[in-house]
Amino acid sequence: GSVKMCIRDSDNSGTIWVGFYGNGLFYSKDNLKTLHPYLSPKDSDEVFKDDVIMKIVPGAYNCIYISSIRKGVQELNLTSGNLRNLLLMDETGEMVYSRDLLVNSDNELWIGAESGVYIYNLRTDKYVHLHSSKDDPYSLSDNAVYSLCEDRESGIWVGSYFGGVDYYSLIHISEPTRLRR
Repeated sequence: GSVKMCIRDSDNSGTIWVGFYGNGLFYSKDNLKTLHPYLSPKDSDEVFKDDVIMKIVPGAYNCIYISSIRKGVQELNLTSGNLRNLLLMDETGEMVYSRDLLVNSDNELWIGAESGVYIYNLRTDKYVHLHSSKDDPYSLSDNAVYSLCEDRESGIWVGSYFGGVDYYSLIHISEPTRLRR
């Protein structure tokens, strides 16, 4: 499979994490001379085998966040090796197909998915689900979210497939500003 995502030195040890389209999650400790599949420290299972890795982002507390087709959104603690499921299914029981991740703070992870945006609180393990609603002018313009970006004023730009770009000011999260193409 082709390389989908790569991050370098997120754990300050020189490790490079590589996500593949269809081949899962790998790491290298020798500047990509050799790649090793990520194995669960509990049972040596190749957790992401044959999975599509959509995104890998570094987080606080020596963690990385991984979005994949089969496993949803996971937190990998690089110190302990523990893998924690953050979001595989939403409040309706639907699978969350995540395309983008954005670490907004040590405690908050934004998840851009086919079903909208999930603002995940990493301390409480609870989330707020932002989605499109024709009756709400402040809702997302489209649920198919493909990209998330934070600006220097800490606002979040949300790029969607059909709805253009939405902007969320973190000061007024209850009343976002929507910009159309």
